[in-house]
Amino acid sequence: SMKEAQPDIAQFVGALKQTILQSQYNAAKLVNTQLVQLYFFLGAAISRKAQQANWGDKVLETISAELQKELKHLRGFSAENIRKMKRFYEAYPLMLASCELANQMIQNTEIEISVIWSAVPTKLETSIQSPLATKLEMGSPLANQLATDFWSVSFTNHFAIINKLNKLEERLWFI
Repeated sequence: SMKEAQPDIAQFVGALKQTILQSQYNAAKLVNTQLVQLYFFLGAAISRKAQQANWGDKVLETISAELQKELKHLRGFSAENIRKMKRFYEAYPLMLASCELANQMIQNTEIEISVIWSAVPTKLETSIQSPLATKLEMGSPLANQLATDFWSVSFTNHFAIINKLNKLEERLWFI
């Protein structure tokens, strides 16, 4: 039930909030790339946790409400946007490795990262056995070019692509 889940969610939201503040979230100042990476990382954290804890959609609304209450001066954390962040990561789990902000946050000792991040890869991350994934071995020139292009696309445009195209290969071609 929701009541039993509360402490877990409160702790989770607390760690998400630390992550957002650590990333110097300030929509005006944050370079597009960093904002896109922050949204991707938050989406990944929420998606992975939801999978592990069997959280339903209602929890996303709770997370959104708590974040908005805690971070009054920040915009961008509506329930709809939180759902988009989650979908963003779920559309591109293979981009996690190239998300510099995620790597920084996972190593950041000021955040209770274990609350929001388990080192164990999710089903989604391990199921990416497409020929594309092989072509995009981390560090290859192609992977580096894709990462540069991918993270420079705005969140809004990423969404337009996700909504129009179902196949990962098609989406990445578009980017």
